[in-house]
Amino acid sequence: MLFKMFGCYKDTPSQPELNGKEITLSSINVKECAKGCNSEGFPYMGIMAGSRCLCGNEYGRLGTVPREECNYTCPESPGSTATKACGGPTTTSIYYASDSDPVTRVDRVFIAYPAASTWQAARKDCVKRNG
Repeated sequence: MLFKMFGCYKDTPSQPELNGKEITLSSINVKECAKGCNSEGFPYMGIMAGSRCLCGNEYGRLGTVPREECNYTCPESPGSTATKACGGPTTTSIYYASDSDPVTRVDRVFIAYPAASTWQAARKDCVKRNG
């Protein structure tokens, strides 16, 4: 399972940044959250407030915040001592999760169009600009 953090995003408990599905895990960690979201068909996953695994097809509707605001950490995988950003009191750490490696393709587009919230939006903007 591959996962890459895209950034730290605003949210509220009643309106989470990713609103596709919440995955219940016995212990929050990035790898299991990514696997759960991927198995449900969602390309993006996030951990909100260090305790909620959320999935979705798009993100960014509430806006970004500095990465420092995603100051909660959780294990990268079960039993791991390595940690990853797992949101903050009112933030979600958003990751791309996949079994394959389209991350390289996504990275190239997002480098040119970092404000885009989906690969499709970045591609559309690129085509519109004759890119």
